[in-house]
Amino acid sequence: MHRARRHRQSTVTLALLVALVGLGGCSSAAWQSPAPAAVPPRLVVVTTTSLVSGLVREVAGDGVEVRQVVPPKADPVTYRPPATSTGVLDGADVTFHHGLGLETGLEPFLAVAVELGPVIGVADGIPADRLLPPDAVGRVPTPAVWLDPSLWSLALDEVAGVLVELNPAMTDTYLAAATRAKDRYTALSSYLDETLAMVPAGRRSVVTLESGVAYLLASREFAVTPLPATVGDRWVTEDDAAAVAETVVAADPRLVLVPVRLQGRGTEALTAALAARGTAATILPVTLDSLGRPGTLEASYEAMMRGLAEAISVSLVVENG
Repeated sequence: MHRARRHRQSTVTLALLVALVGLGGCSSAAWQSPAPAAVPPRLVVVTTTSLVSGLVREVAGDGVEVRQVVPPKADPVTYRPPATSTGVLDGADVTFHHGLGLETGLEPFLAVAVELGPVIGVADGIPADRLLPPDAVGRVPTPAVWLDPSLWSLALDEVAGVLVELNPAMTDTYLAAATRAKDRYTALSSYLDETLAMVPAGRRSVVTLESGVAYLLASREFAVTPLPATVGDRWVTEDDAAAVAETVVAADPRLVLVPVRLQGRGTEALTAALAARGTAATILPVTLDSLGRPGTLEASYEAMMRGLAEAISVSLVVENG
């Protein structure tokens, strides 16, 4: 009898275990987490200059991998990357460069990039009637369109359009980011107007190594004189400095703009040459063509442009007062 009772108990226990296992299976299915949504692919984007990298980040933020070729603060015109730099093209979805003939030192690199994937000149689509005439070294047209925020907005549109084509799943995100950036660029233009309007009309005369400064200043009634084509971006000898000084004396400007990377021996030679000729022009080293490293204030296009306009205005209003 005890054996029969134990048999019935074993049968009941087994039935309960089977039921619990079944319930556990149903519970697991009922409470299972939903399958994760598909994550849009992370694009790999090669850029030539820090300014072009800035456009990509305006549109896509950290959602893309940016591989920049020209180091921050390097001259985007003359920089020549080592042969091994083409390794950054491995796995790249697109290569963005400035265009308009700016990056002459990168022509071999871009020739390799064309063989491996799409290569886009972000400024190449800007209408010709919006561009300045040839610059001091014969580049046609003058490529420094980033010095006009309204033109740089057109380059931003080009970047956004290409990224949308490459990753349609992010269309709304990319276009919304581009719209916000363009709104800020419009506000930036107004700020530049107000800042440079403080300079008296009689002091709006500038000599510069970068003729593209006219994109910023000419429309605001400044006289901009580029240095002659024979002058390089370094005047470390007395003869080089003398050539620059002669141009300065002939233009009789209040201000000479030079790239900040030339501070040191180059500006010292020019200062001495100007002093020998009795000119009172101020030499102002400024950042004209590159952004700082990502994550720093200098990495902001808007900060670079505001800082440039403020430096010019302060120099012409206060130091020449």
